[in-house]
Amino acid sequence: LHGAVDESLQKAFDSAGIGNGQLLAINNPATIEWLKIIDESLPRIRHTISERNIERLVEVLAETHDPMARVNAEIDTTNAVARQRFMNNFICLTSEDVTQAAGSTARNRSQTASRWKAEGKTFSIPWRGQEVYPAFQFKDGRPLAVIARILSALPDAMSAWETAFWFVSTNSWLDDTAPFKRLHQPERVVAVAVHEAEVVEG
Repeated sequence: LHGAVDESLQKAFDSAGIGNGQLLAINNPATIEWLKIIDESLPRIRHTISERNIERLVEVLAETHDPMARVNAEIDTTNAVARQRFMNNFICLTSEDVTQAAGSTARNRSQTASRWKAEGKTFSIPWRGQEVYPAFQFKDGRPLAVIARILSALPDAMSAWETAFWFVSTNSWLDDTAPFKRLHQPERVVAVAVHEAEVVEG
């Protein structure tokens, strides 16, 4: 049996590119203990690999057999194009930009923007690994007071990007202009946000 094990190990080491000189260490007690650890780990490793392979197969099957896969792919593409168009057409500020515009001297350069967002005074959108803030929310380095009222009135289920698109999309309740262009008419824009929530809830 020992010879058979050595032969199997020889083949394994050969396939791994380990030379004969290194194989002499197989009979070393430390090496034997190391091999035992590997042997005990194999079932868990096999299970992990199996689960990963199953997940990949499920993804492939979902893409090739899901009747909605093509529709979802088209929706994803449309959303990606819309987001890129938004970024091309509207100025967005990083957290550091917001902090600088506010005149804050905080050492944490994202603290001001994060605090305003947590307080519901502004909103951000994810873009290429960071949070950015549409500039139309601000005046003289501070959030417009109406933004907090609008965000509070809009449906809670709206995502950050849905909120951004709402602000810049034409609205029949605003004479076919976008809400961000009517921020100087706070009562009117807030009323439209309330109506938006009522439509969703209704």
